[in-house]
Amino acid sequence: MKVILISGASRGIGLKIAEQLLEENYILSLGVRNPLVFAGSSFENNPKVSIYPYEATDKQSPVDWVKATIA
Repeated sequence: MKVILISGASRGIGLKIAEQLLEENYILSLGVRNPLVFAGSSFENNPKVSIYPYEATDKQSPVDWVKATIA
């Protein structure tokens, strides 16, 4: 199974890319500062979407995100 990881998916270009890929039936792992931003959105509770906390300035954050996505 192939999964696309997108950081910064809660707004702007990252959000538009995530919306388009979801429309095209891709499986997504979204890395965002605040996962609660997706409450009530089409991403929440979608079996093709996983949402994880991600902070680019934290060196451990991408490691944790990738490990969680693989799990």
